[in-house]
Amino acid sequence: MNKKTNKLKAFTLMNLMIGIIVSGIVMASFYNAFDFLNEEIKLYNEQQTGVLDMLNLQINLNKDFMLAKKVIPGEENSIVIEQTNGATSYDFQPGYILRTKNENRDTFKISVNDFQTEKNELMWVKSISLKSMLDKREIFLFFNKEYTAQQLMEAEQEAEQWH
Repeated sequence: MNKKTNKLKAFTLMNLMIGIIVSGIVMASFYNAFDFLNEEIKLYNEQQTGVLDMLNLQINLNKDFMLAKKVIPGEENSIVIEQTNGATSYDFQPGYILRTKNENRDTFKISVNDFQTEKNELMWVKSISLKSMLDKREIFLFFNKEYTAQQLMEAEQEAEQWH
């Protein structure tokens, strides 16, 4: 009888080790690429949050200024905007801006470097200007309140009544 031995085709131990090493190198490079992209996405999201906060601040402050009966200085680095439906206060701090309207508070994560107000003869705030940093660039914001002659006359009459 003739015995035939069947040889199975298989990988040697050396072939398996080379395959493991090559796949390890490929996985390590994919991990590094994933980690790099993850950090870039995180940085992009932080930048977009800053831009969004700046835009929301500008929209809210413009709207509040437009609807204001009068804008008066508050405590240090703050203003109070009196409107027909209540008052809104803005507190400008070095690391953030806090907007309080009724019971609601909004926090804008904006770094304020310089905050200045200009007042009229009634000591109402006529304009505010502030410098802020966004993505290592200085941003200048300016808001102006134009009071009507009627508002100024009514305020003078009220002041005369108190004297």
